[in-house]
Amino acid sequence: MFGWFKPKTSSTPPRQASLPANTRVYAIGDIHGRLDLLNKLIDLMAADAANYNGEKIAVFLGDYIDRGPESKGVISRLMQPLPANIRPVFLLGNHEWAMLQFFHSLETGAGWMVYGGMETLKSYGIPMQPGKATPERLTELQQTLKERFPPDHREWLKNCLIHFEIGDYYFAHAGVRPGVPLNEQTDTDRLWIRQGFLDWRGSGLEKMIVHGHTISPEVEVLPHRIGIDTGAYASGKLTAVVLEGTNCRFLQTSDT
Repeated sequence: MFGWFKPKTSSTPPRQASLPANTRVYAIGDIHGRLDLLNKLIDLMAADAANYNGEKIAVFLGDYIDRGPESKGVISRLMQPLPANIRPVFLLGNHEWAMLQFFHSLETGAGWMVYGGMETLKSYGIPMQPGKATPERLTELQQTLKERFPPDHREWLKNCLIHFEIGDYYFAHAGVRPGVPLNEQTDTDRLWIRQGFLDWRGSGLEKMIVHGHTISPEVEVLPHRIGIDTGAYASGKLTAVVLEGTNCRFLQTSDT
C-alpha cells in the first residue's frame, strides 16, 4: 500500500511557513537507486497534481545514486519530463558529489565504494571486484568510469543545484548551519551537515528548512525543519512533502 500518512512531529508547533499563491511544491527525499519506488511516487504526484491549475514544482533533494540496485535507471528517469506539467528542480546530494569528485580525484574513491558506490558502478555495467581499494585499483577504476559513464548523465549531475528556495522554504540536501545567514552557507554544510543542525533547538532561522540526508523511521516535522529521508533503499518508504500556502502534507510509497 502507499499514499497518505501522519508524520512524527515535535511538541513545539512548526513555524508558519508559506508559499506564494497558486503554487504547490513537492519535495522528494533520498531515492538511492530505488527506481521502483521513484516510479510509484511519480504516479502519486501525478494523480495529486492532475486537477491543480497553479504552478507545480518537484524539488528532488539529492542522493539519487548508491545503495539501491538501479542508480542508472533513476538518473535516466529523472532526465525525462514529469507528468501533469510538474516542473522539476534537482539538488545535488553528498553521494553524487562524491562520485563527481572521483572523476578527477582518488581522494573520495575508497569512501564512496564503502557507502554505495559499488552498487552504482554495477548498475552502469562497471563492476569492481571485492578487495582492498588500493591506489592502483582506484586509478584503473577511475579511468574505466571516465570511459564508460554516460556523458549526458555526468553533465546532468554537474548541473544539479546545491540549494533552492521559494517563499518561506529553503531546500538543501543535508541542511544548514544555524547562526549563519542562508546566503553565507557553505556547500559542505548544505551537502553533509548533521551535528549542529539536527540537534539544534533554537529559533530565528530565516526560513523553514526542508532536507533529506539523515534517515529517520518517520518524517520529522520540527519548528525549523522538515526531514524526509525515510531510508527508501532499505525501508521501501520514499517520501514527498507537499507544500501549498501554509499547508503541509505527505505522500509516501512502500514495498507492500
